[in-house]
Amino acid sequence: LEFINGAWCMHDEASPLWTSMVDQTTRGHQFILKNFGEAANPRGTWQIDPFGHSNTEARARAHVRAH
Repeated sequence: LEFINGAWCMHDEASPLWTSMVDQTTRGHQFILKNFGEAANPRGTWQIDPFGHSNTEARARAHVRAH
């Protein structure tokens, strides 16, 4: 079993606040850690959106990769 992205839900990339994006991903990662253990922590990401990613999404992903 492998989790990709690991957010609680797939946020709408058209208009979310960046804080909502972070909160949803944090909640999802906490759920995975609690229920499946550290070995199940997502190592990759993939998100389908027919309209493309928002600038916020791109910046957030770039920041995570940089740190």
